[in-house]
Amino acid sequence: MRKILRPFTLLEMLLATAIFCMIVLTLTSGLMIIRRTWEKTSKYSNQIELLVKLERFFDSAFRNAVPFTWKDTENKDTQIFTGERNSIIFAYFHRTTVPAQGAIRFVSIYQDNDKLVALWSNTPILRWAKVSASQENAEILCNNVKSVSFLYADKDDDEIIWTDDWDEENNENIPLAIQIKIEWTDGVSEQWLRRTAGSGTFESFHVRKENTLENKPTSKVSKFQ
Repeated sequence: MRKILRPFTLLEMLLATAIFCMIVLTLTSGLMIIRRTWEKTSKYSNQIELLVKLERFFDSAFRNAVPFTWKDTENKDTQIFTGERNSIIFAYFHRTTVPAQGAIRFVSIYQDNDKLVALWSNTPILRWAKVSASQENAEILCNNVKSVSFLYADKDDDEIIWTDDWDEENNENIPLAIQIKIEWTDGVSEQWLRRTAGSGTFESFHVRKENTLENKPTSKVSKFQ
């Protein structure tokens, strides 16, 4: 005896359609949440990777910054250290890869449009020279940069003086410490502070020359942190 199949009623079809739509909506929402989570995780991962890269670079360069003099146009021994508010030039020790090149490298860090650039050279980068370092040795440290600012520390008696301008023509020392602050176009900012090498009281055998900066310090703190 054949069983007669009863057709679906309109109400049953509406309920089935509603359940199917709810399942699809739940799956779609879940996929969107997973996608947003992955995008955020990927973004934070890239940010952390960039900060680690910058941390290693500043730690290596700033901590190993050393005094280094060179004859200027008037045959005067002048420090290869030019510290401006938005750029810096200095010498630092680095791991020797080619013995003939020596263990001292020179670097210029500056902002080029929305990029933070580091320009390396095996010979002194001279602000007064007509010939600049080859751009082939330039590396983009990070993109989407809104602003870059530097601060330089020196000691006056028992106080630490901070200034945003360090002119090698008016100072025979290099700063005790260097601070860099980077602000990105998305509003996020980070800063790094490192002591330099070979310029402290013990490293200079208590003969660090008196501060000769002409510009007034921007701020003072009681001790170096």
